[in-house]
Amino acid sequence: MTSLWGTGSAAADRELLDAAESARIFRELIVPDQLAGSRQEQPVVVLVGGQPGDGKATITALVAALLRHRGRPVVLNPAAYEPYHPRFYQPITDEPPTPSADVEADGRRWYAMAEAHVIEQRYDVIVETELVDPDAFADSARRFKAAGFQVEVAILAVPEALSRLGVLERHLRALEAYGFARLAPQSVHDEGYAGVLRAAELIDAGDWADRIAVLRPDGQLLYGNQRTADGQWQRPVRTAEAITYERDRPWTVVESRNFLEAASQVARIGLAAPVQWIRDESVDGGKTVTAMARSRLHPDAVTLHIATAGTQ
Repeated sequence: MTSLWGTGSAAADRELLDAAESARIFRELIVPDQLAGSRQEQPVVVLVGGQPGDGKATITALVAALLRHRGRPVVLNPAAYEPYHPRFYQPITDEPPTPSADVEADGRRWYAMAEAHVIEQRYDVIVETELVDPDAFADSARRFKAAGFQVEVAILAVPEALSRLGVLERHLRALEAYGFARLAPQSVHDEGYAGVLRAAELIDAGDWADRIAVLRPDGQLLYGNQRTADGQWQRPVRTAEAITYERDRPWTVVESRNFLEAASQVARIGLAAPVQWIRDESVDGGKTVTAMARSRLHPDAVTLHIATAGTQ
């Protein structure tokens, strides 16, 4: 069965909230909480894309700060609407929580409603997407383009080990702080990781993006391009090439140290948890991402990390 964002299961569709209840939650809760913006003569949409755990929130904050000079922008993200679902919250138990297909499906439905709302209102918009479905990402961009928006794209170029660590750290810190959290499944991360390059190809080949930037999580520009007056790209199209280079390059001493310290901190957070599956998740996850990063780690950083491990 076809869902709003691609192919979904019939079982998931059957678990959707009643249409009237879904519309009420959107109208009474999501719109006032999440979708208040400033109407623009020439609205701009910035699509911030990358795999789960790559640091999109930092880029979104930077973009929002720039757009606030024009008025009040709106951030769209299906995950931001899931907490409004009555079945969203799951407290910590002795068993790890499982992803809720019905919650995610309603989140996507609310996203579609939110997209239509901001297009109608002509707000400046930031769309956060994990690029699990690059074709849906491109379709969304085309809808904004057809409505007269300037379409800009910021894609994060992040190695797999770093984003896997980001997913793990975010999950453990949320469990520590709030007592509940949803872990992005590895399959979703991996689909998003592959989807980044597919999205880059769609951007370079398509006619709907006015500007593209490939960024590191701290906002450093690695590659940029924009349309000329005749609609052609100003520079050679190398979006996918820039992403691949950044993902594959060796890390500096500082980058390696930061990664190793973050991995160690994740292990410490997990080991302090009162539930065994959280401890297992932190230890096993830390080992996995460290093994993935081994070929990129600077040897001096590894030596220093080993030498100081017992002092932290």
